[in-house]
Amino acid sequence: MIFNVAIGNVDSHAKNYSILLSPAGAQLAPLYDLMSGLDWPNITLNHAQDIGGQRRGRHVHGRHWRRLAQETGLAGPATVRRVTAVVARVLAELPAAVDEVAAMPAGGARLGRFAAAIEARAKLVGDHAAVDGPAEPDPAPPPGASHHDG
Repeated sequence: MIFNVAIGNVDSHAKNYSILLSPAGAQLAPLYDLMSGLDWPNITLNHAQDIGGQRRGRHVHGRHWRRLAQETGLAGPATVRRVTAVVARVLAELPAAVDEVAAMPAGGARLGRFAAAIEARAKLVGDHAAVDGPAEPDPAPPPGASHHDG
């Protein structure tokens, strides 16, 4: 999930994660169906899955990662450290990934724009993981609820 938020893959949904079963045990399959929506016009920037209640990648902060960790039985501080580590790895590997894609027959068309957008998003995700961010408004009451409903 961290990687998908860091690259702006807004189509990262539960069906894009799989488990490989072998006699040695179960393990997470390599990621697939990856794409960044950051530089495509008219593509929503809302992620298919929320991170601790937040679907907009640029608005995910430390409190969202900690909330996600709590919801999934993980440690909040360790999850935030993992965000920092994954973002650092994305930024370190981005130049080699750009070179690899540029060497492909159709690799160069929008590559520079995507690389710049991914770099900016990854840095933002890393910076935001270190802070709680601005307060969020209370969620809207469900349709049909009166102002007296708790």
